[in-house]
Formats: sequence, structure tokens, C-alpha cells
Amino acid sequence: MQFDCLLAPTVDNSRVICSKGKSPGSTCRYQCGSGYWPHPFENQALTCLIDGTWDRPKPCCAKICPPYLKRDILTLKQSRNLESWIEFKSKLVMLYGQFSISNDSARVGLVSYGDRIQNELTIHLADFLNDTNDLLTKIMNLPYIAGGGKNVSTGAALSHIIEKYFGLNGGDRPTVSNIVLVHADDVSSDDVYEPAETLRNMGFTTYAVASSYNNNTEYHQQMLDIAGHPSRLFYESDVTDIGFIEELVLSLCSNPCV
Repeated sequence: MQFDCLLAPTVDNSRVICSKGKSPGSTCRYQCGSGYWPHPFENQALTCLIDGTWDRPKPCCAKICPPYLKRDILTLKQSRNLESWIEFKSKLVMLYGQFSISNDSARVGLVSYGDRIQNELTIHLADFLNDTNDLLTKIMNLPYIAGGGKNVSTGAALSHIIEKYFGLNGGDRPTVSNIVLVHADDVSSDDVYEPAETLRNMGFTTYAVASSYNNNTEYHQQMLDIAGHPSRLFYESDVTDIGFIEELVLSLCSNPCV
């Protein structure tokens, strides 16, 4: 016995054309509108099976990423020294510069910390809504402020941003997914697992960039705890290494449907 499928599910920013309607064997192909791309690409065509189900989930039609990425991204940075800070700023400009910064795409921010939050170096999510060049210039002009040493408080920084940097006052958009990227040079003196897990339980996606030249075992475990999964933990071989940026961009763009 064969069963018809339900009508092919609708997808925003697309039209669907079916070869035999909703009958078994019918193939329904989604055609995304101009400027949009099916994701996953292999799901752009669905076939009705004899049991009345479609052979795969529907795709979404998303704008091409990069440059389009509708996320609120906050980077936390702890720098060991001036050289690390200078190189980090160049890397952050390379990362943020690949995305369209606007209310309809990415909002980005930066929080620098050591043994305290360095409010002098903060960029809130709502500070630069439509001017990427001004944002990148602001980042490059941020001075270095020493702080930390044996008292680096990454856990406290993670807890702090929940209250102070996300929410309407911080420029966070309630309907947009949140990403926290931690780039730390040194081991933290406080617990990082609980605040990172709290963020993930709130729906945040956490990433970490670790220094492979730091040989402290506890440090590497902390960075994995922050990321929450090895696929979201990236390594730089030295302060000038930029290879991880391309991998990070691919990861950030890997699921435009959410």
C-alpha cells in the first residue's frame, strides 16, 4: 500500500516545484530567491516515499555566509603581554571584517579582561550597527592594559557578560542566536566550566581559541571546558598564527538555518 505525503513543507525565501504533487515518487525541488542559498545543499530536493514521508528534512534558504551572519558575537580576550594584544587585534579585525555588520546581519563586541573586566577596552554589541570600517578602526586603536598574571579570572568574566553585555541594554537581539568567543593566553585562577555551561544552557554557543605554545595542562582543559566540544576549540601555534581564522569562519557559517 502506498500513501501520499503531506504537502511539501514551505521554506521562507523560496518556491517549491514538485514533479508529481505529493504522490509517492514525486520530487519537490526548492528554489531559493536571489541572494539566498539552500542549506544543507543536498536537501534542496525532497522525494515522497511510499510510506507517505519525505526522504529528508526540508532545507532553509539562507543568505551566503560570509558575509551574512545573523548572530550576536561577543569576544572575550585575555592577553599575556603587549605583543599578544597587538597580534590579537589584527586577527579580530580579520575575523570581524569578513562579516557584514548591521542590524540585519552580525552584531559584534569585545570585552578585555585580566584580573578584572577592563571597561576601558569594551565594545558593546550595539556600538557599531552599520559602520564596519569605524568598528575595525576602533579595535585597532585600542591600547594595551596590563593585568592578570596569576590572577586571571576567565570564569568571572564569563559570568559578568551574562549580566552586563547581553540583554537589550547591551545591544543583544532577543530573536538572534548568541555566540561567545574566548581568546585567552593564560590559565584562569577561577572555575570556567560552570559559567561556560550556564551560557550553553541559556542557548549560547561557546568557542575558544587556545595558544598551543602554552604547555600548562590545566589551561588546555579549561579552554576545552569553555568551548564545550573539541569542534569549537581552535589553536594558534604562535601569536602571529592566523590559520585558525578560516576554520573559525567555516564553523560560524556552518548552520545558517538557526
